[in-house]
Amino acid sequence: LNSHSKKMSEEVLALKGTTKNRNFLIQLNTDLQIDYYSNEKSSGLSVSDKKARKINVVYALKQDAEKKQGPLIERFKKEKIEYKSFFVVNMIQVKTSYSKIAELAEDPTIKKIYLDNKIQVIQPEPVQSEPTQPKSEIMADTTLWNIRNVGADAAWSMGYKGEGVVIGIIDSGADWSHSAIKNQFRAYDPSNPSSPNYEELKYSWTDLVNNQNLPYDDNGHGTHCLGTMVGAIPGGSIIGVAPKATWIAAKALDSSGFAY
Repeated sequence: LNSHSKKMSEEVLALKGTTKNRNFLIQLNTDLQIDYYSNEKSSGLSVSDKKARKINVVYALKQDAEKKQGPLIERFKKEKIEYKSFFVVNMIQVKTSYSKIAELAEDPTIKKIYLDNKIQVIQPEPVQSEPTQPKSEIMADTTLWNIRNVGADAAWSMGYKGEGVVIGIIDSGADWSHSAIKNQFRAYDPSNPSSPNYEELKYSWTDLVNNQNLPYDDNGHGTHCLGTMVGAIPGGSIIGVAPKATWIAAKALDSSGFAY
């Protein structure tokens, strides 16, 4: 293999001779030292300035991506190649042919090229019957079996229920209106329960599938997992191991559990 071919993954190389357009991921070279921006000493920000240091990191990543990806993006625009930019990992997703990808591999700013596969992350599960335990008993039992099994109740007895912790989930989404997780949503506004705090919402939810503004879940898996994490039914059982924690979510899986 020549140096250009070595940049392409085995899955990409296997497409040689094909003409169909496919999704590829182009990873760019970078010399960004991200620790410099997050470190207390080098950033000049104290531990108490945690939020400021995070902003520094995001800014540095965006600036680096804009600088490194800029020439390629201009090329894609001119050649009418579909693309999507990602700043955290400094990658660009493109939809094009193998021949064009092989041509792009000659660019010295490109580190690696991968085939962007669509995979099923959530496998279909058989429909389960309703629990044999009456709902009235479930609601009355404030310490459910799942909590006891993992010892969460022991942590609770020491005063640890997740206060001050933000839990992030990347899944099929989250039904923010579900009573067991609604109050724990970081963007929840108790003064207006039917609508989230839109300033917090910008940092609490992103939809990478359908670009919807409000959290939703068209599969159910993400909501189920959040219930296990932070679920608490108002006036009833605590079903999550950290009921005092708050949550944020990113929808990366479609309604069938597939994602790129």
